[in-house]
Amino acid sequence: MKRTISADAALRDRRLLGAALDDLASWQTWSIALKGAFGLPLNDAERTLFDAIAGGRNPCVYRKLRLARIGDAVRRGAPVT
Repeated sequence: MKRTISADAALRDRRLLGAALDDLASWQTWSIALKGAFGLPLNDAERTLFDAIAGGRNPCVYRKLRLARIGDAVRRGAPVT
């Protein structure tokens, strides 16, 4: 049986991507962007941040979101268009 793990959980897991990331707090925005991109639940604080980086767009319901555009926006501090 294959075990699945969400993208944000993989970022936090020290046995996966988390091992390569030094300070996980600095990856919080990426974690929230991934959660929104994959249609995972966001709490109120995460939703506020997601709205700021996604230009007011709703988190992805169909798990199709252009992560590169969110990544560009995160780096620039601009909304995704």
